[in-house]
Amino acid sequence: MIRVLGAVAAPAASLAGVLERAVAGGAPAPAWVAVEDPDDAWIRAIAGVPAVERCRGVVAASTEGALVAAARLGVGGALWLPPSLAGAVAALEAAAAPGAVPAYPDAWLADLVAPPGRELVAVSWVHRSFWRCQLGEQEMVALLAALAQDLGVLPALLPWPALILEAGPSEKAIHGAWRRLTGERNLPSEGAELIPCERRQGHCGVVAAVMRSLAEWSGPPPDPASWGFPRPVHELPSGQRVGWWSPGDSGFLTGEREWVATPAEPSEAGFRWRLRPRDGPEFGVDDSLGPVGSAGAATRVPGWLAASLGAGGPAGLLVERMATAALRQGISLWVPNLRPGSLPFVLRLPGTLWVDGAGVPNGG
Repeated sequence: MIRVLGAVAAPAASLAGVLERAVAGGAPAPAWVAVEDPDDAWIRAIAGVPAVERCRGVVAASTEGALVAAARLGVGGALWLPPSLAGAVAALEAAAAPGAVPAYPDAWLADLVAPPGRELVAVSWVHRSFWRCQLGEQEMVALLAALAQDLGVLPALLPWPALILEAGPSEKAIHGAWRRLTGERNLPSEGAELIPCERRQGHCGVVAAVMRSLAEWSGPPPDPASWGFPRPVHELPSGQRVGWWSPGDSGFLTGEREWVATPAEPSEAGFRWRLRPRDGPEFGVDDSLGPVGSAGAATRVPGWLAASLGAGGPAGLLVERMATAALRQGISLWVPNLRPGSLPFVLRLPGTLWVDGAGVPNGG
């Protein structure tokens, strides 16, 4: 018997039958299934499941918004309603796929690294607001946890995200470890920033003091060029380079037909990107969390969503629908931040794609 979360006491006969057939055919049974409902009871039910267990569940969705919510919650599998057997098998396999145990903030550890009267430093991402949308907080937390392990300190992580350190490792050691770890993981960044923190007030005041320091911090502007930006964007299926992207302004242009894309302003789904060609007028491309109705040169998948692409997952289902809609409109779909494990999935998408990230073979 499959456990069902949310207001739907039991899945519709068609959904239950399809899931049972999929499991009988050899697909792994999920930890639970949640069915989208009009009152969003399914979201509240999943939010009550420990975060480390959400990846073993499946959401049956009717709308793109449900897939976005499932992706934000870290749900492993998803299928469209009405269900198909192939969709159910893909969702169950995605929910059962092995993966690294995610790291999560643990504010209690902050008290252990803060003896009374000692100086504290918070380590976080330069240009945090951009990278939180581009990579997603889970990817950022994972790097900070790896940094703590590399430095031999407790992973005292706060949901900024930030790593809290007692003043000890030198700035040189921290910056060197950051550059090495981002290189090993093929993870783009503009470096780490070290933020001096207020001293705690009382036994349980560490988190409050650190969060005040983080909120009030205003560091120097980043230097994207020193971190390998701009970086190329290629077209599929042709493989040719069509442009470059950077988290900050850059005048770098090479080929006659190429452009440089930078985030111009925040938007509801992420950013509105400004693309500046060598010759010709500027044009814009917007991040989107579903098929778009207006025509343009392209539509872009938000970077945090693209980081978890795969068949049978919430992000994968949404991007499949976006690719089909883009093909119908005659525009390109920009899939950024492509990870190596997502490349086979992306190569099966219809239409013309723009791609960038570590998953693009040899940068092209």
